[in-house]
Amino acid sequence: VSLKGAGQSATTITSADAIPSPGFTPSTPDWKLMHHGSLIQLVSPGYSGPSPHYGDPALMIASVNGNQTVSDLTLDGNAKKIKAGLWMLNRNNVTVHHVSFKNFQMRGAVLARSDMWWYV
Repeated sequence: VSLKGAGQSATTITSADAIPSPGFTPSTPDWKLMHHGSLIQLVSPGYSGPSPHYGDPALMIASVNGNQTVSDLTLDGNAKKIKAGLWMLNRNNVTVHHVSFKNFQMRGAVLARSDMWWYV
């Protein structure tokens, strides 16, 4: 799925509050390192082991070819109630352009590969 707005000043995506996945809250260890609670999540698993977030390098899953575009819009964190605007993990071929980010708790956008051995 691609998201294309009518322009940064014409299209705004926001939320009343962060909606974390079950079992994840701001008090969860490593909350700031996980995509949970972000407005838009383009996330593919990075590891085939017991944790989809990190593990032995031998268990890494190759990046998924997203063929996606996010463009011509504004992402708004609603007075810092939302952790991050866009969280992209383990995806290739995703284009992001003409996107404004404002009022997020931690980050506007996170674009990361799956090689997260450093989490451990």
